[in-house]
Amino acid sequence: MRSRILSVILLDGTPYGVKTVELSNWNGKAILAPRAALKKLKELPEAQIPAVYFLLGADDHVYVGETDELGQRLSNHDLNRPNWTDLIAFTSPKLSKTEVKYLEHAFIKRLASDGLVTLENSTSPKSPTMTREDQDVMEEFVDRASDVLLSLGYSLLGVSSDVEEAAKQSGVSVICVGPDTDAKGISSESGLLVLKSSLARKQITDSFQGHRYLMQRNKMQESGVLKDFDESHLIYTQDFLFSSASAAAAITLGRAANGLTEWKTEDGKTLKELEQTTEVD
Repeated sequence: MRSRILSVILLDGTPYGVKTVELSNWNGKAILAPRAALKKLKELPEAQIPAVYFLLGADDHVYVGETDELGQRLSNHDLNRPNWTDLIAFTSPKLSKTEVKYLEHAFIKRLASDGLVTLENSTSPKSPTMTREDQDVMEEFVDRASDVLLSLGYSLLGVSSDVEEAAKQSGVSVICVGPDTDAKGISSESGLLVLKSSLARKQITDSFQGHRYLMQRNKMQESGVLKDFDESHLIYTQDFLFSSASAAAAITLGRAANGLTEWKTEDGKTLKELEQTTEVD
């Protein structure tokens, strides 16, 4: 993949105020701001045009919305939604009302399928009527928004589809096998991609209670990424990219695990051994 330039502007001169973010060869723009900076944000030209936005709250709670005028909508949310602390919005002068509605639909669908956050939306909006070509353009917008968020440390949208495709093309095929576990994956620079139809252990160990990865596993079950398969197994209903091999191993095995030793190639080499071989080469 070719390199790209991410431009971040600190409008207040500090990392704690309003920020705007642009990515080379993308006509979108991201706006990030804490709730305390709402007044400053409403003064931006971008606050007067259509946008799709995320309101972030505690414990990974997220509300997604769309609007013709971001500033006015946020004033309403300041009164009627008390629990959000930060805003992330995406906009572009070229976005139409229909396109913004499609982005809201696409973002909510992505958030629900990845299971990384708790959605506060009571309903899931339907996709507006668009040509296939226009939908593809908007899906490209979603992928670039995902790239921007990951670059800034936000994982709520997961990874873009082209990152997953690059992982499949250049990564190393690995397996994770254990009691009631039979998973296949691909290890790459982007993380550990567990493949659809992999089987995870349904029962968790006592020591996994309260583990930092248990909440993510629960969210993946709630969103349908992991579903009941039989009495002993959960099944991955889609490919899922984990940021670390240990997260992929722990969630799949239902216990604390070191991903560098649990994930192995078909001939038995662990990821740790592969790393050591690469360092020697």
